[in-house]
Amino acid sequence: MAALGAEVVLVEQLPNSMPGQVSCGDLELVEAKTRKLVKSREAFRADQFQLEGNFRAYYLNTGREFIVEPVGAASLAGKAVTNPDHRIQGGGYSKVNLQYLKPEYINDFVEVTDEEATETTRELAKQEGIFAGFSSGANIAAAIQLLNGPLKGKTVATTINDSGLKYLTSTSS
Repeated sequence: MAALGAEVVLVEQLPNSMPGQVSCGDLELVEAKTRKLVKSREAFRADQFQLEGNFRAYYLNTGREFIVEPVGAASLAGKAVTNPDHRIQGGGYSKVNLQYLKPEYINDFVEVTDEEATETTRELAKQEGIFAGFSSGANIAAAIQLLNGPLKGKTVATTINDSGLKYLTSTSS
């Protein structure tokens, strides 16, 4: 982001956190710092979870939607979190109180294993030249599940959420 001209503000992890493993507490620290910066700078925040325009754009202009969650951390589907240390960053963080997440607008829930997400991420890079993160791999893996199952012969659209740059220092291959 700095290479594109953005100011990057680093937020320290909680004490005793495992370096590179993002916890709910770490995300809360980032959220607090973000709110402080937005307020002090009177800035606009493009917040995917809190802006009504984001919800309205999807609701009015896309097809049926499904939620992708890590196996063992499908809190939005109402399941107990048994794998809080999954590798799919941005998924399964128990964000069940999202203002615009309404059960009547959710068509389905799809669970993806760490292995499916990481392998699909690697295949995305190898086959398509798209260097993405594990959450993007999870989205593609979920789309493949749907296309091999209940949506066989249909069209599924998904997103590539981020690049794979933050995974370059990952100790797991």
